[in-house]
Amino acid sequence: MLALWGPPALANPENDAAWFIEHFVDQRYWVSAHQTGQWNSARIHREALLERGVIIVDEERFAEMIPETATEETVKRLKSRIATIIIESYGPKHLSEISGFFRTPLGEKMLLMAKDNDLFAYLRYASPLNGPVDEWKHYLQPMERIRYMTFTGSPAGHVFVNQTWAVRNSIIHEIRESWRQPDLPLNRPYIVEILKADGIAIFPNPIARRSLITELSITNP
Repeated sequence: MLALWGPPALANPENDAAWFIEHFVDQRYWVSAHQTGQWNSARIHREALLERGVIIVDEERFAEMIPETATEETVKRLKSRIATIIIESYGPKHLSEISGFFRTPLGEKMLLMAKDNDLFAYLRYASPLNGPVDEWKHYLQPMERIRYMTFTGSPAGHVFVNQTWAVRNSIIHEIRESWRQPDLPLNRPYIVEILKADGIAIFPNPIARRSLITELSITNP
């Protein structure tokens, strides 16, 4: 049946998940993740240091010394967790076939239609049966509609119709709860520089300060 819309790309679940994130997750969520990234990184590092007996006393300077790369790493790890959700929800084979369909000229046209007409808004509030999977029919020519219905009648298409709303909800929940997730390790050069600076952190004693700086310096990636 896959021959009706062309052979799927070489199976690569991670690439297929990245494709799904690009086309089925609202950009506004990633904007929000980046906007809160520095605060989130500062909180994670501050709590990790507290567990080592280090108290941050100048939180403004502490946050300012955490670079943009920390935010990028936080978002990268978040996307990795979301990719796992997508792969586990659809299964690698079905995900490959779904992305294979939407990478065809008809599938690309449908994604553009969805964007232009905000069809994915339905997936924010309603069940999948009231989402773009039905709305798309109204924008397609008769032969295109037949090809789309052939896809939705396949095992992969059936999974797409019945699980996409739940998958997106799981993804959005993961993004919104990302601030709760422990992420970045302490052994980063900028953390070492922060600990070396005067007036940002206090330690149990000078020996503990030297030991922690040495430990993190040795294990820097």
